[in-house]
Amino acid sequence: MYARLRHGDFWGWQVRAVAADGSERSVDLRNAPAAYHGVTHFLSEFERLSAVDRQEACMALAEFARARHPDVAGLAIDHVLGRIPTEADSPPGPSSERIRVHRC
Repeated sequence: MYARLRHGDFWGWQVRAVAADGSERSVDLRNAPAAYHGVTHFLSEFERLSAVDRQEACMALAEFARARHPDVAGLAIDHVLGRIPTEADSPPGPSSERIRVHRC
């Protein structure tokens, strides 16, 4: 009843921690505290938020990222085209297309 057909590729969201030198790494939200559950659904409406709300959301995600990676200087939110994982606990495959939506 709730299933939908999925193909090998999908559009999704990725949160990236940005270091002071500009290097980036993915922020894994799968094991985030309960307050962050549903972030990927929230991000589907991200571009429709006001500039103030987008910045506040980005800063909250940056706080979570800094708890895992103290060298985080900023955060980026990207809309990405990726591969559906083949294993239940595996992350999605590398993205083949990336659109930067916001940075804080």
